[in-house]
Amino acid sequence: LQEQERICRQIGNMQSLAICLGNQGAIQQYKKDFVQALALNREEETLYRQIGDLEGLGFALGNQALLIKQQGDLNKALQVLQESENIFQQVGNVKGLCNAWVNMGLIYGKLDNPQKALELMEKAHTSASQNGLAGLATQIEGILNRIRST
Repeated sequence: LQEQERICRQIGNMQSLAICLGNQGAIQQYKKDFVQALALNREEETLYRQIGDLEGLGFALGNQALLIKQQGDLNKALQVLQESENIFQQVGNVKGLCNAWVNMGLIYGKLDNPQKALELMEKAHTSASQNGLAGLATQIEGILNRIRST
């Protein structure tokens, strides 16, 4: 991936560079190097903003929020997820929107706001179900069942 990054920078292919940085960030996250993962993700975010790829930006922000959450800043993670949510609403990406709601719900659960967590999960489940995202709806249903049983 680092060779791909070098080539993308050399030829000026910012779209592919953003994707490459996102992939490198995912690898760093897997290796639990959250600082490096976040640095790569922030560069990915900057590139998506520069080239105007809102959908890519929405996913990059979602990933960034998860990294921020792992570092313990739940309020900042919520802020980033809200931006991701707004982008997915704007571009009409239902799957991205559902993922944003699920992640926001999980954070609200950690912030001792079970009502808001449940509201967001139900919203995500309904949207996924109504838009033919059966696999996602099933995953969300599992999370909903755990929330309701607590």
